[in-house]
Amino acid sequence: FGFNPTKEQGIMVALAVVAGLIVEWLKMPSFVVAFVAVAATRYDAMKSGAASLKSRLAARASSSKASAKKEEEKVRAKEMQAAEAMGAAGGIKRGAGASSSGATSAPDTRAGTLVPAAASGQGGRKYSVAEGTPVLDEKALDWHEPDSRISRGTSLDEKESFLEPSAKNFSVRGPNYLSDRKKEPSRSTVFRPIGLQTYMRGDGAEPIFHAASEVPTLSAHMKANPDSYFFLVAWVIPGPPHRTTIFAFERRLPVGVDEVFDALFDEMVNGSDEQRKTRFKYIPAIKVAPWMVLSGIRALGGEKPTMLCKKLETRQFNGPNYCEIDINVGSNPIANAVTGLVLPKLTGMTIEHAFLLEGHTEEELPERVLGAIRIQGTPLIEATVRF
Repeated sequence: FGFNPTKEQGIMVALAVVAGLIVEWLKMPSFVVAFVAVAATRYDAMKSGAASLKSRLAARASSSKASAKKEEEKVRAKEMQAAEAMGAAGGIKRGAGASSSGATSAPDTRAGTLVPAAASGQGGRKYSVAEGTPVLDEKALDWHEPDSRISRGTSLDEKESFLEPSAKNFSVRGPNYLSDRKKEPSRSTVFRPIGLQTYMRGDGAEPIFHAASEVPTLSAHMKANPDSYFFLVAWVIPGPPHRTTIFAFERRLPVGVDEVFDALFDEMVNGSDEQRKTRFKYIPAIKVAPWMVLSGIRALGGEKPTMLCKKLETRQFNGPNYCEIDINVGSNPIANAVTGLVLPKLTGMTIEHAFLLEGHTEEELPERVLGAIRIQGTPLIEATVRF
C-alpha cells in the first residue's frame, strides 16, 4: 500500500490494535451475561443447598428435642400424680423413695422433684443451692458428725461446707445417644446429699470398710430413719494413716416415678460385680482450683467420666435401707496421683461430684444423675474425725 511506518509509528499502531481488542472484549454482552448467569446459578444452587441442609438439620433437632421433652413431660406427670397422692394421704409416704420429714409435699415444677411444705412458703428455714436445684427445707434431716467442722452450706462461697449442685450441670446420654452420640443436661437427681465427712479408726493403721456399720453416727442416723433409703459412696484413701471419706445421700424421688432408673438401680444393688462394672459411673467437675493443680489433674484425665468399678477396686455392702459402694483409691495409680494433688489443696478448691448409672440400650435412655454433691473449701484431712 505504499505505507512504510517508522518504528515509533509501528508501536503506536500495535498499541491501538490491542486497545481496540480490549474495548471490543468489554463490549461483548453475550460473554459477560453468560459469565454472570453461570456465577449466579452456581450461587443460587449453593445457597439453596445450604438452606435445604439447614432445614433438614433443624427438623432433626426439633424431632429429637420434642421426643426428649415428651419423655420428660411423662416423668413430670408421674411425679405430679405421686405428689398429689401423697398430699391427699396427709404427707409423704415414707419408704425407699421418700423423704423422712413427714411433711406434706407440693410438686416442684422447676425440676420435677418434691418440695416439703416448709419450702413452699409455709415457714421453715431454707438453704441456698446451686442454680436450677429446688430449695428444700431439709437441713434438720442431714446426717452430721457433732464434732465436725463440715456442714451444709448456705451460699456458693461458704467454706468448709457442702451443697447440692444442679443436676443440669452434668451432661448425660440423651434419648438418641446411640444414634447421634449427643449428651444433654440431666433431669433432677433421685437422691439428695445429706452429709460429708472423713474418718480414721484409731491411728489409721487399717482402712475403714463398710462405713454404714462401722461409723457410729452414720449407723445411728440410718437406724433412726428405717423408712428412708440411703446411698453411700466411701472413698478409701491410702495410708498410713488410712482415712475414709463418705458422701451420704438419701432418696427423694419415690419408687415408681422413674421406672427405668428403678430397674437399673435394682440391678446395681442386687446384681453381680460384672453388672456393676458396666453401670456405675462417676463425673467430677472442678469449679475452683489453683492453676497448677487443675493443670495436673486435667493432664491425668481427672475430669473425665469414669466407670469406677472398672478402674478401681470396689466393694459393695447392702443393708435393710442402704447401699454402700467403697472405692479403694490406692488401687489405681492415676486415681492415687490425682488424690495426691487434690488433698493438700482442698481448702482452696470447689469440686462437684455426680454419680449415675450408664444406659446401654434405647429403653434405658436418657440417663439421669443418681446423686450429686458440691464440696467447697472443705479440709477433709484437717477435719478428720477419729473413733
